Amino acid sequence: MKKVFTFFVTLLITATTFAQSPEKMGRQAVMRDSSDNVVNNQTEKEEALLTIEAKFIDFHLGDASHYTFEDVSGNYWDFSRSNSKNFEFSRLLDEAEMNTDNQGWGSAKELQGKWFTISYSFEERPLYQDGPMGTVKTIQEAELIEKEEALLTIEAKFIDFHL
Repeated sequence: MKKVFTFFVTLLITATTFAQSPEKMGRQAVMRDSSDNVVNNQTEKEEALLTIEAKFIDFHLGDASHYTFEDVSGNYWDFSRSNSKNFEFSRLLDEAEMNTDNQGWGSAKELQGKWFTISYSFEERPLYQDGPMGTVKTIQEAELIEKEEALLTIEAKFIDFHL
């Protein structure tokens, strides 16, 4: 029993000795802008435009606006606002479609399933109507691109197979 206790005390001391404090840890990730330049300070992070290619899934209005996209890897992206001048992803619904759940707003059906290059930024704004401030993703620009769904599925399966 004494040997087991000594072993655990030695293990605890060793683990504590080699543990890193948060101040001494290196960066775990580096944020880059659309020109592949490293973004260093908070102001640059808020102003930097980041870019993804993603398929428009839907728009819905709940506690806030939600523009949902899916990238080629199957990751979902939720944007809280769109400043795109080229595309309006949301639309006012016909009276027959309006209800308390959708609050009269829905997706632009002609854009659903289409692929876009989305340039977005982070903004400090209320998270929802009269809510607390927080950082949200905002679409700044959207450009329609041609992608074939069948090829994307094959590419994704090929990548998954080799991982």
